[in-house]
Amino acid sequence: MSAVRYTQKVGRGTRLFEGKVDLIVIDVVDGTVKHSLLTLPTLMGMSAKLDLQGRGLLEAVEELEKLKEEHPSVDFDGLASLDKAQWLIEQVDLFQVRFPAEVESNSELTWFRAVDGGYKMLVPKEDTKAGFVRIFENAIGKWELIGRINDDEFHGTRPSLEEAFKVADEQIRKRVTKMTLSMVLRSATWHGKPVTKGQKKMLERLFPHKQFLYDQMTSGDASKVISERLARKA
Repeated sequence: MSAVRYTQKVGRGTRLFEGKVDLIVIDVVDGTVKHSLLTLPTLMGMSAKLDLQGRGLLEAVEELEKLKEEHPSVDFDGLASLDKAQWLIEQVDLFQVRFPAEVESNSELTWFRAVDGGYKMLVPKEDTKAGFVRIFENAIGKWELIGRINDDEFHGTRPSLEEAFKVADEQIRKRVTKMTLSMVLRSATWHGKPVTKGQKKMLERLFPHKQFLYDQMTSGDASKVISERLARKA
């Protein structure tokens, strides 16, 4: 139960000595559920529950550090077995929604590619019903934007995609409340909060055959997955 004593004991074993080749540490970690016991992986900053699957400690550390570099969005702290690392990565990838580069360059809002071309955003319901805004390239190479927010429709044409995003964002900001605007801002503070019950129900309805790791997700992650699916279905 003492991090200092455990480190000291293992440290004595790791002292170099002529003729010494290996150190075998036998951890008995299932004798109690009342305390957070130290284990060999904890000395290297890994989960106390991590099963090394018979691998050497340094080998496991190097493998986990490599995985963290390659997949920075995955939280490996609760990983119970190195053999399940790839499964965890695949599960997390299910909800990694990435916005198109042109969206991130030209807007702070949550635009998604539309199935029939262009870009689309669903605006959360306020007084009456949910609205939408769509940007698409017309037959003569101009960018059109059409939308309906609070039953008020609007339409415009701009020569470039950048200008279309700018005008569309201005229309959205002008027509919605601060609360609704925070729902479609990519950098809103609520994105870092836990997934809500309502979001879980919606995800299970939209993806009945997928399993989501809610402890790995944030409310922002859930919102992106839901918004992208609804935008594609609309």
